Amino acid sequence: MNKELLTAILILNVPLSALASPQQTVTELKFEQLTKKLELNDEQRIKVESILEAQKLKSKALHEETKSQLQNVLTPKQMSKLEELRKHGQPKHFSAPE
Repeated sequence: MNKELLTAILILNVPLSALASPQQTVTELKFEQLTKKLELNDEQRIKVESILEAQKLKSKALHEETKSQLQNVLTPKQMSKLEELRKHGQPKHFSAPE
């Protein structure tokens, strides 16, 4: 992964909700800041936006697939407990031990 893309990902994870206007979403504000910080030209901006949007869709699909697979393994009670753990500060993304 190149340095600029990594920077883009990190910048997009910075909470900026307090700065967003009602007409501008937090994601739009973050992308606007990213565009300025990287000094993207119009062509680059379009391409970067497309890359990040595709990654967002892939991530959402992977999340749904993982949830479906977990539902096939865990009992309903275990799934409920997992959702509660996620709501109360446990990591949203669990991974297998190394």
